[in-house]
Amino acid sequence: MNFIATILISISMLLIFFSNNISAETNILWQNQTSGDFVTWLMEGTDRTGQALLGNQSTNWKIVGTGDFNSDGKPDILWRHPLSGQNYVWLMDGTTITEGSQIDPVLDLNWRIVGPK
Repeated sequence: MNFIATILISISMLLIFFSNNISAETNILWQNQTSGDFVTWLMEGTDRTGQALLGNQSTNWKIVGTGDFNSDGKPDILWRHPLSGQNYVWLMDGTTITEGSQIDPVLDLNWRIVGPK
């Protein structure tokens, strides 16, 4: 099951948990609020078994969910730009971004994505 929970760690880091369907382990996705870098910690229980730099995104973009958007059985990352209403998906293969795809914007900023999470 995919899920996402966001916790403010410090002024410069944002921590997001997401499930990796391949290994059935929950990994931790870090977002640096200053540089825009995204790093995932590969987890086995409470032990970090590795890490990978996923990429960089403007700090204006926020991760709002995960889900299997291309039906490949692997979790993908859903982004939203809270100031413009744009939405974007990173299609993932483990720690590799295989494709990025813009999805329809919702320009009324009173709407928030609340799922999938």
